[in-house]
Parts: sequence; C-alpha cells; structure tokens
Amino acid sequence: MTVRIEFDRKALFDDLRPMFGGFVQEQVDGIDGMLDYYEQLINELPGTVDARHMAYHMATTYHETGRRMVPVRETHASSDEQAIRRLENAWQAGKLPWVRTPYWRPNASGQAYFGRGRVQLTHEVNYSKQGTKHGLPLVERPELMLESATDMLVGWHGMLDGDFRPPHSLVRYFNDRVDDPVNAREIINADKKRVPKGQTRTLGEIIAGYHRNFLGAIEGSLRQVDGVEPPPRPPSIEEALAQATTNQLIAELLKRDKIVGELAIRRTLN
Repeated sequence: MTVRIEFDRKALFDDLRPMFGGFVQEQVDGIDGMLDYYEQLINELPGTVDARHMAYHMATTYHETGRRMVPVRETHASSDEQAIRRLENAWQAGKLPWVRTPYWRPNASGQAYFGRGRVQLTHEVNYSKQGTKHGLPLVERPELMLESATDMLVGWHGMLDGDFRPPHSLVRYFNDRVDDPVNAREIINADKKRVPKGQTRTLGEIIAGYHRNFLGAIEGSLRQVDGVEPPPRPPSIEEALAQATTNQLIAELLKRDKIVGELAIRRTLN
C-alpha cells in the first residue's frame, strides 16, 4: 500500500477565500495547477519540499499576476503588441524611472522579452538561461512562458535555485536557521523597500503578509492519503527470458514425471 501527500483542496480554498474575496474560474485553475505541481514534487522527492517555499512562490504569484494566479504578460496585456505599447508609453511618460534599458523592445528577430509567467520572467538573458537549463526554446518562443506547465517548471526552480537574482533564492531566505519573507523579495526584484502608492507598508512587508496567509492555508490542508497498490512492474527482457526458461523447464519436468508415472502404473498392472 502506497501513501501519498495531497492537498485538501476544499480546505485550502476555504482558507484563502477571504484573501481573494471569492474566486473566479481562472484563479481556481491557476491555483490547482500550482498545487498539482507541488504534489508531484512532494511525492517524488519526499522530505525535500519546504512549505515556506511553496507559500512564497504563491505569494509572489499573487502579487505579480494581480491575484489572477495564472501566467500573464507584463501589464496584463492580451497580446505581445499591447504589452510592448503599454511599457513603451509608460517609459516615455517617465513612469518607469528604475528602467535604464527598454527591455521590452523586439530584437532583430522580432522577439520581445518583457515579463511573462506567474513570476514574470524578464530580459533575453534570463529566457536564454532558463531555456538552456530546461531544454526549452524560450529564446525562439518566449510565449511558452504563458503555458502553465512551462511556467511552473521555470518559475519554481528559478526561485528555488536563485537563478533570477543570484545569490537570492528560496533556500537562502527559508531554511533551518532563517525565516525571512520580507527580504525574500530580493529573489525577484530589489524593490522590497518601496512603498506602493496608497500603502503604508513596504512591498517586502506586503508580500510577506501574503506569504503568511498562503503558508497557513498550505500547512492546514496537507493530508496523508492511503493510496492503492501500484500496478506490478512489467518484467525486464532479462526477467522475461529467465521466466520463459523456467516455465519451459517446469513443463519438461512435468512431462517427464507423467511418463515415469505411466510406466510405474504399467509395471504394477503387469
């Protein structure tokens, strides 16, 4: 009998409902996709997945996607052209003072590397790095980051390994000695001290609050579930040949025993 770790989805969504103010189907699908990926990791690599890491990944997603919880284009545009236009207009109007180089402008091949995904993979160098790491053509097809499976692979492992802003990683800010969701914002951006318009807390503190909510929901919904006996493993070629040889040997022995038995009966009758 196998044992699996799964999320009690109803309990988790109930815990998160006040944070979201209710859910639309897009949010449900986005969260379910994240939980599916986490469950796979938890069960394939037992004891290696920290609930705080999952919670901060979800908190970052909540912030970067505007609570949508699915892969999005930067500025929440419905097309690449719209994203480029919005970013260009904002930059020309002086609304992006932290941007030195307009990274959203298409290169010679016509590809643009603005933010995409749940955690907003940005800049051609990062698309190239992640493409090489995972064997994906992200430079040639950056739109792959809008696919949930690709986004989870790149976003989760990028944050875990500190790929986006080395050496800042989930392991650096959440481990046996450290629990620091405020400074963990460094994993994605160096804007943890910025106070958003209309807010009194810094961005690092705001996202840390999201992290606290997600962590409570995750820890309160993890369940150990009795599974079923896994199907028998098909024999290898070597095992199949050995079994065939054994079966043949058994058949020969039975045939011999039958002949010997018949001879014994004839001797008795005679």
